Amino acid sequence: MMKVMTKAEIYRQMERFWKDPDKTLSIKMFAELCGLSETLLKRVFYVKDMDMSEHTQISVSRALERMTRGDVVMVYDRKKRRSLFYRQQPKPRLAKSVGLTVNDGKIGLKVGMKNKSDYSKPGFDEQFTK
Repeated sequence: MMKVMTKAEIYRQMERFWKDPDKTLSIKMFAELCGLSETLLKRVFYVKDMDMSEHTQISVSRALERMTRGDVVMVYDRKKRRSLFYRQQPKPRLAKSVGLTVNDGKIGLKVGMKNKSDYSKPGFDEQFTK
């Protein structure tokens, strides 16, 4: 059983997801994965004129977890139409990563692989604004 994230964590991850130009899933496909309408997601997380309900919190939390694990991927058919494909074996989308880290006031270089769909770790701008 999946653990439901807090509302603050979902807001933080969705803000990073919304700003990501190289998303694993489009907003429309993410809304389909959540089982919610695209307009509802826009009003709750982008425009922020609606409060997040408990149903929305659970749906978005589960969708973020599935996307991070690599359970779903967006595929194109022959007519260039996009659709969701549910994998039998989860396979996260990995990419090369280079970043900076701060340890005891010293800046270091961090090189390796990272999950492109994982929005739980703080970004570069979030690390230095604390």
